[in-house]
Amino acid sequence: MSEQELTKEQVLEALYKYVAEQIKNKIPDEQIVSSLREKGLDGEAAGNIVTSLRKAIRDNLRKKGLKNIGVGAAWRAGGIVVTVVTLGMASRGGGTYVVAWGAVLFGAVQILTGIVQVLSNMRS
Repeated sequence: MSEQELTKEQVLEALYKYVAEQIKNKIPDEQIVSSLREKGLDGEAAGNIVTSLRKAIRDNLRKKGLKNIGVGAAWRAGGIVVTVVTLGMASRGGGTYVVAWGAVLFGAVQILTGIVQVLSNMRS
């Protein structure tokens, strides 16, 4: 095999990179399929590439969204625990307590970000 020849894997990788760039640029799927057909792919193969890449993008966004919900819940729970524990200690012996509002707020933002990611995934 000469250096000019590409393996099937290299061709597929190049096609997927091309399709990913088209999706990133918000090119409609029909137009992407059409451009792949112009490059020599049959319609079914072109459609399969676009469909599989769209699914991978949706799955990745859903995974990120669920992770953000979990991280946010942990931050909120930690902030609430710190607030409750320090308030309990302060009420028993007098003194000051910590309201961990930063952690609670950060957690809420993370949760909302995750929910938006998961819901936007459902519309796609």
